[in-house]
Amino acid sequence: MMTSSLLESVGSIVHGFDTRSDPPAAAFRVKQVHGDVICDLDTLDAVPVSESIEADAIVTTRSGQIIGVRTADCVPLLVADQKKPLVAAIHSGWRGTVAKITLRTIQYLQKEKGSDPGNLIVAIGPCIQGSCYEVGEEVTGAKVTRYFDMVAENRKLLQEAGVLSEHIETLDYCTHCRDDLFHSYRRDGEKAGRQISWIGINAT
Repeated sequence: MMTSSLLESVGSIVHGFDTRSDPPAAAFRVKQVHGDVICDLDTLDAVPVSESIEADAIVTTRSGQIIGVRTADCVPLLVADQKKPLVAAIHSGWRGTVAKITLRTIQYLQKEKGSDPGNLIVAIGPCIQGSCYEVGEEVTGAKVTRYFDMVAENRKLLQEAGVLSEHIETLDYCTHCRDDLFHSYRRDGEKAGRQISWIGINAT
């Protein structure tokens, strides 16, 4: 399991970026559909069955509740507020990145939860990077291929939403290159597993 030094500085939360050798984290997860829908657990009377809701981001202020996203090349982002009990987990593949799920989530935290983006700490977890992620017309919109830097694009979206650059940490591992540590859909295809990135507020 890997952790973020920035998130560790927020004493009220627990978090982790699991590797392929870690047992699946016991976290509430949604059915990820590569979109821009946000699941707010606080609006529900009870925590539903895991993966029963279609969304690509989860937010909560519930103490003791662990939330998480599953990835095998896409970008996992974990978010915590330094000033109030509030966390979020975001799954952003190329479709989610183009749909600005990361920007929408930060804006949701600001509008619906009263969070100041300047108080947010964000860790961007391991994902496919660099020359390992060449994309075509489906992303570029033209009959050309290029490398798509999802980390850089999500960092831009965070800063556009008001998150301070010094409050963003990247765990700089490529899931495609590091087959000793991570599952990768582009490398392993349908047989690829998934790793879970999770975060929660300490029970009081």
